[in-house]
Amino acid sequence: NIPEQRCAKTELVQLSACKQVVRVEAEPSDRHLCELVNNLTDAIVWECEPKTLKFTFVSQSAECLLGYPVEDWQSKPNFWMSLVHPDDRDWVVDFCREEVKQGRDHEFEYRCITLDGRTVWLRDRVSLVRDSRGRVQSLRGLMLDITERKQVEAERVRLLECEQAANQAKDEFLATVSHELRSPLTNIKMAIQMLKIASRPQQREDYMQIL
Repeated sequence: NIPEQRCAKTELVQLSACKQVVRVEAEPSDRHLCELVNNLTDAIVWECEPKTLKFTFVSQSAECLLGYPVEDWQSKPNFWMSLVHPDDRDWVVDFCREEVKQGRDHEFEYRCITLDGRTVWLRDRVSLVRDSRGRVQSLRGLMLDITERKQVEAERVRLLECEQAANQAKDEFLATVSHELRSPLTNIKMAIQMLKIASRPQQREDYMQIL
């Protein structure tokens, strides 16, 4: 039926034109959002697969913050795991997998090693993205640089430990002084008491010598 075919073609052309309009209108917003994400200096926006933890998106700030090219995050298997500090790696990966398995959004703090060998503290906030059936399709998150905060906390702990050590040293010093004073004072007290009851001059002379 030629009229119906023409009508269908017209609808297809109109639908295609509408899609093109929507795409054109969305492009400025998309560009603006990308600029906002990539201009972050102390945080990394990311997305990864829930089972393999392979990253499908990482903002440009990852390279500024940790030094590694964005391409490495998306192309190398287990790349993120290799960045985690060796002392944190096992529990971080186990924690993340268990939280995803339980279907929970989560956040945690851990250390990463930068390309130039520095240690950086990150606070990772992770959200689970689900499909219409409730199945987890991807993980999205924000890695926030908290190194400065951790350094302040470590300095506060160090000062507290120094204060506690000083107080302990003071207590030990006072205890020692008290002990060192107690012995001669006891002897003096006894000599005074004996001096009070001494009847002979020689005895008084002896106790005076002790004093």
